[in-house]
Amino acid sequence: MSIVDDYRKLVKGFKTAQSLKEIFPSPSEEDYRKGYITRFFAQLSNDKNSPVYEINANTFTRISQQPDYTTVSIRWRITGSLEKEFDNDNNIIDFGVRESNKRALKLNFNVMPALKYRIVNYLQFYKK
Repeated sequence: MSIVDDYRKLVKGFKTAQSLKEIFPSPSEEDYRKGYITRFFAQLSNDKNSPVYEINANTFTRISQQPDYTTVSIRWRITGSLEKEFDNDNNIIDFGVRESNKRALKLNFNVMPALKYRIVNYLQFYKK
């Protein structure tokens, strides 16, 4: 057996991020009634600069326990007030869609820093 054969055998089953099927969410009317969707993301774990892929729930479940990938899920608001709402005592009662989504992303930056470059529109999928 040659070194090339050894290499082919070694990488035969190796999965890369290119094998992930990227999706583009399409919120349903039921999602809009709920007010949010759950978004799933994956990235190669050995390269923090590798692309971040948006994936479906099944793929997320399948790869989330694999050491090859870093995965995160985010609850993404798609309806509600755009901006902060306050009660009569000036207490925040709702951060609004924009701020809620920004905070949801920010909570995951320590796990997946490149996520900040993947989603820049905090009102993506928003509908009044």
